[in-house]
Amino acid sequence: MVHMQPVLRRWHTGPAEAVQQSGPIIWGKSLYCGGTCVVGTRDPVTCECGCQTHVLTATVRNTKNAPLQGATIHYADRPYITLGTTDATGTARVSGVCASQVDMLIRKDGYSSTVATTVPITSTTSTMTANMEILIAPIITQHPESRSRLVGQDVTFCCEAHGSPEPDAEDYEWFRNGDILDKSVYGYSNQLTLTNLALSDAGEYRCRANSDAGAGYSESALLQIYASATDSYNADPSPEYIQLPADCVQPDGTRLYNVGKCDYKPCVGSSYNSGQCNDTVKYCSAVGTLQAQAIDCGSYTINIMAISSCECLECGDPVTYVRGILLGGPTNTPVVNADILVNGVPSGFTTFSGTFTLEVPPNTKRLAVTFKDIYKDFVETTKILDFVEGESVYHRVHIRERAEPMVMSSEMTSTVDLGTVPGKAPIGQLEIPGNSFYTKDGQQYSGTVQASISFIDPRNLSNVQDMQSDFTFVDQEGQEQQLETFGMFSLDFADGSGNELEVAGTVTVFLNENEVNFAAAEPGHEVKLWSLNPETGRWEEESTVTQTPIGKRRKRQQSFTWNGNIRVTRRNYNVDWWIKAGQRCYSKVRVCQARSAPTAQVDNVNVEFVVVNTDLDQGNQRFARFYNARTSASGTGGACVEGWCRPGSVTYVSATQGTTQYDAASALDLGFSPPGGYTRGNNNKAFSTTLTHGNSGPSYRSESTCRNAPISDNHYKFYGDEVSGLVEINTIPYNPTDNRLRPNYLSWYPTEDPAQKKSCFMKVRVTGANENLRARVVSKVGTHAANRGTEYGRREDDVVPAGAAVKGTCIEYKCTGDVWTTGPNGRPFRDPAADVDFTSVELGFLRDDGSPANCNRVAVNNNFETLDTITTLTVNTLYGAPPPDNTDMSRFRFYDSQNDLGQTFGIYKATGPGDTSKQTAYQQCLAGTSSGPGSTTLAPDNNWFVHFDCA
Repeated sequence: MVHMQPVLRRWHTGPAEAVQQSGPIIWGKSLYCGGTCVVGTRDPVTCECGCQTHVLTATVRNTKNAPLQGATIHYADRPYITLGTTDATGTARVSGVCASQVDMLIRKDGYSSTVATTVPITSTTSTMTANMEILIAPIITQHPESRSRLVGQDVTFCCEAHGSPEPDAEDYEWFRNGDILDKSVYGYSNQLTLTNLALSDAGEYRCRANSDAGAGYSESALLQIYASATDSYNADPSPEYIQLPADCVQPDGTRLYNVGKCDYKPCVGSSYNSGQCNDTVKYCSAVGTLQAQAIDCGSYTINIMAISSCECLECGDPVTYVRGILLGGPTNTPVVNADILVNGVPSGFTTFSGTFTLEVPPNTKRLAVTFKDIYKDFVETTKILDFVEGESVYHRVHIRERAEPMVMSSEMTSTVDLGTVPGKAPIGQLEIPGNSFYTKDGQQYSGTVQASISFIDPRNLSNVQDMQSDFTFVDQEGQEQQLETFGMFSLDFADGSGNELEVAGTVTVFLNENEVNFAAAEPGHEVKLWSLNPETGRWEEESTVTQTPIGKRRKRQQSFTWNGNIRVTRRNYNVDWWIKAGQRCYSKVRVCQARSAPTAQVDNVNVEFVVVNTDLDQGNQRFARFYNARTSASGTGGACVEGWCRPGSVTYVSATQGTTQYDAASALDLGFSPPGGYTRGNNNKAFSTTLTHGNSGPSYRSESTCRNAPISDNHYKFYGDEVSGLVEINTIPYNPTDNRLRPNYLSWYPTEDPAQKKSCFMKVRVTGANENLRARVVSKVGTHAANRGTEYGRREDDVVPAGAAVKGTCIEYKCTGDVWTTGPNGRPFRDPAADVDFTSVELGFLRDDGSPANCNRVAVNNNFETLDTITTLTVNTLYGAPPPDNTDMSRFRFYDSQNDLGQTFGIYKATGPGDTSKQTAYQQCLAGTSSGPGSTTLAPDNNWFVHFDCA
């Protein structure tokens, strides 16, 4: 029996206005069709309006205007009906679509569905053009921020993501310590608010954004909850040792002195924002009180201020920089005027000398930087550059030279070998179908194609520095996973005039079974083809490599028994397999100031792992991978570096900070025997081992276990020089990570703006003397009457190269500048009475053992001598400061000028954040230039400041 009842039915008629009809429904069909179609006629069976004689021409392309074959066309309001499918030209002719504005839905596997509106051309014809984006899993653009709270307070975490398709607010999930939070209990969307906090609410929080394309996790935010504000920081400073001059040996036999250090970790201050995504006022553990200390050096005393307590104080907003130089090809040519994109956003370009400086956007957790050479001599390259919040980190970035273009016909199928090792068979081959090239405006191209296909071959370890990104991808659950590469390739196609061409359809990649060990692959970890998303620096799956049917193998490809396909929508591609999670591990590495100070850990040291897999020896193949992390002296300290714990993988480890290389500890100093062996190399600046899991270190299965491992656990170690060349003593302690600026009259960098710290270096030329010499510079208050003659600090460094006929050094002194101190409100305060202090600088020499050297001043830079006369007159007339006494020819004294000077004076000055200015001025001094990146090697004859001859 059929039950019939009247219902109100809205018929979707495309361009026509909806027609309402009341009537009984039988199995989804109306017993009668009433109403009039605005356009077309009504189908008596479906009761839908249509235009049987009308024709729609639909064109579907990707975002690069290359045609997409196999896209299906539907009415937007009736997606269950397929009206047509695009051909190889990306075109479909669809009958029955009325020639007016109709919303059409376009679908294609691997692409995000899109809606486009038809455009009438005549009374019976219309067109529609759609550009489809490939599916992109959610990319987190706003990460939740770590917070510190007291019991009973509130906190809000926020998360934002974008992708193709875009995730909606209800598509977010929140996790605490890895466990999902019940949405019905917490009522969250892309924001999570916790009220009346208890100690049990502490932990790591992160969100996951979901869409049809996959999922993406945010970085974790740490919520720390304390019973009282004083529990949120350590009032006692941790040890921080400065190195003393060569003639200042302490009673314990060392030249080290503890000045203390605050960890600058977040703490609970006097105010917070309960319902906002971030705290507008941030607090951290910073320097509270200083205590005067007199360091007895025998014949003289060094007066400094040491940190005696730490307090929870308001922090300044950290400004983070990444700077470096871009080098290309085997000759390390500086790549000039290269476009730079940060996480897909245009952010500048390299200078005429190949250098770059980037300010890292706030709340950035991962910095994907893409370099595009506008002259097209080098491969477009994306690198993941690490950074330290509130500091400036220097990177030396290397990119690969483009392969010489090969000429191919656009009409013919072309095959290209992938392999660069002489005498070795190629790892793979590309097969590019004929008639698949298109111009930027979507027109099919016919003619000669210039194809530059650059391959990075992992069998050649010299290619490691050219590797793209960091070998990570995000799985369907949003978890980061690691890849192991069999090779990378970059595709660049152009016409005879150099205009870029796009490729429609798919390119087939054939792989050589004699060079790729398919037998070692396990289910779920098969060899796949991947494309690089430059916005995230993540690899995204293109296809799984499968065995080629015998009938489809060409004679010259009999060993190329496996293949997969790629869509040429991006620049860089990869042949990888997924590293099994059980093989990943995290190893604790600690860097100490010196062997005699094993508890004084060093911040911001880059610890680098180069992993080489030698267990797959077919074709003598080797697989390399970079991992790195930066040390932190806070918490339990050290760095947790990701690697592989598996037999046959040898890991090479080094630790560097700028141009400083730390010494790997001896096997005896490690205090344990690594199960995978332990060998030092590179003049003890590195070690190699095979990592293995352990319950008490040095390698752990989880990053959090490694990060929180106590110092008593086994760990790998690096040490600074017991007696290094450079001595840096500041009367007022200075740390570039201290974002709360509290200047003192005697501060080395007394500026209101922490991003505008000024550094000054002088180049000293030395002749004669075969013995080891050291230069010493003492900087004192020159014209500020209240503190005249008091030390700002001192520097001491080696004269290099030792024993050379002409040698020298570049050594820092304290720049002349405004006089700042800390006002009553704790804010920087410029002393209006003092205005500027002209620093009084004294240069002298001593032998390596600390005894005075026999040196005689030969000459002073002519340009400086002229300027010095004016400066001396100024300080004497305006401030009453006495002229420098230079009757002693073994020394040189002067007042620093307010001018920036430069190479013509032998004085090198630079301004910037953190230690950026210091690195810039120092390297320019070494080279003897006022511009560009400078050098890491001293050129003593180039634009020096003063010349001494030493017997």
